[in-house]
Amino acid sequence: MAADLAGRQHGVLAASQLIDLGLGRSTISRWSRTGLLHRLYPGVYAFGHRSLRREGLQMAAVLTGGPASHLSHRAALLARGLRPSAGSTFEITTPLQRSRRIAGIKAYHHPLHPDDCTHLDGVRITAVARTFVDVAGVLPAAELPVLLERADDRGMLDRRALDAAIVRGKGRRGIRELKAALADMDPDPAFVRSEFERRMRALLRREGLPIPDSNPWVEIAEVDLMWSQQRVAVELDGYEHHRGRVAFERDHERSLELEARGYRVLRVSWRQFTREPDRVLAALRTVLAV
Repeated sequence: MAADLAGRQHGVLAASQLIDLGLGRSTISRWSRTGLLHRLYPGVYAFGHRSLRREGLQMAAVLTGGPASHLSHRAALLARGLRPSAGSTFEITTPLQRSRRIAGIKAYHHPLHPDDCTHLDGVRITAVARTFVDVAGVLPAAELPVLLERADDRGMLDRRALDAAIVRGKGRRGIRELKAALADMDPDPAFVRSEFERRMRALLRREGLPIPDSNPWVEIAEVDLMWSQQRVAVELDGYEHHRGRVAFERDHERSLELEARGYRVLRVSWRQFTREPDRVLAALRTVLAV
């Protein structure tokens, strides 16, 4: 039974789990002496050998915090491939106050809402939204936009979940900086398409580019901006996570269909428009041949 449990836990066992399986402390001590158990942390062992993969080391760190602990902070970012390791210390969050310090483990003591908790490869880990609330308090503010964009690009960022986690984290260090980084990523949810179009048209007018038609029907669909003579369309993308995956896929299928009919379709996000206007203008000048 111990071998089966170790197999499900990436080769790692806690002494408390072995006791629950019916083993006595004398048996645990004997297994340690004979090399069947290899101590990693107090009360946590590798079963059979010390050659653990990263998931095994993460599991060992979580087991030190007890049954309610979760991998968190920078260690949770590392587990999801969002940030490289900054050292050999594993960070965990546990709602339990533990007085002892364990080398190689950084424990944070905070309540964990059910929505803050999930699993990754069988290891208990804080949800992405909770992880960002946590790291906002320990990382430089300048790093938050990079991490948020990386998570967004990989489809990990759920804005509604993040907003809820921010509300639960009210008063915690870094919340203001996290809100600022989110606000910089995209327009406010109340920001309507017509305002995005107005600003785009103002930019085109200021740069002396041809002014397109707004919201014309083009063969199969309505598009945001259209240069009929050049057969060039621009679609203005706001915050995709407020619109849903189905709408996102539908928009891109429509773009492919228009391109198949001989139109050139450019998609411009609010982030590109606000952060890289010169790049947007250069692309438009190229496709419009002006």
